[in-house]
Amino acid sequence: MSSSAEGLSSGSPGASAAGSEMTNSAPPPTLCAVIVPPIVVIPGVVAYKLFGDIGDAAYGRLVGEVLPGWMAGAFAAMVAAAVITTFSAVLNSTVALYSVDFHDQFIGKVGDHWRLAAVVSVVVTVFAIAVVPVYQSAESIINLLQQLNGLLSMPVLSAFVVGLLFRGVGSAAAITGVCWGFALYAGYTFLWHPSGLIGMHYIDFMVIVLASSVLAALACNRFVLGRRAQWMGLRDVAPA
Repeated sequence: MSSSAEGLSSGSPGASAAGSEMTNSAPPPTLCAVIVPPIVVIPGVVAYKLFGDIGDAAYGRLVGEVLPGWMAGAFAAMVAAAVITTFSAVLNSTVALYSVDFHDQFIGKVGDHWRLAAVVSVVVTVFAIAVVPVYQSAESIINLLQQLNGLLSMPVLSAFVVGLLFRGVGSAAAITGVCWGFALYAGYTFLWHPSGLIGMHYIDFMVIVLASSVLAALACNRFVLGRRAQWMGLRDVAPA
């Protein structure tokens, strides 16, 4: 469900549309979730068997082997379109989340959403372009993106864990856990790991971030908010 949705009823169609087209004949989202991973993974496995470990060049090398030369222009256009639409989707989500979940609640009521959206879009775009030289020498862009996703994936997951498995946890405690996880993983990514202080792989460190974020949320809930969390497990979670 989108964070900018008014409620479950308005967010459910968006979640369904993300998994399948909103038509009577469209496959269920679960089926799409099963189909997409093989589409992404199988070409990589085939490229690895054919060419060995060549990193991010695997997809382009595989396409170059099977695609006729006269289709190169069409393929380049499709890749460019995919990049543009992905960036546009992320940009629109960023603008919506900022204006609805942050600006409205912590800064003030938005008088002109279009103007705010334009300003935020320009700022985010300029920032995205500015950080390109910082990461242009990365060995693998895909691996880099997966590593940077950990800045939010594990902290946000900790909020879901606390909300689903415990009762009596305040929202401020969950937010504290998210902030703790973000700060911890940022320190690992930009300070401790590059300097060699921590040699652990980032995927392994994500487990530490998740567990410590949950503990930070529960500690804040108990010692700062004065509330006692109650373990509920999954017994009160309704089946999908």
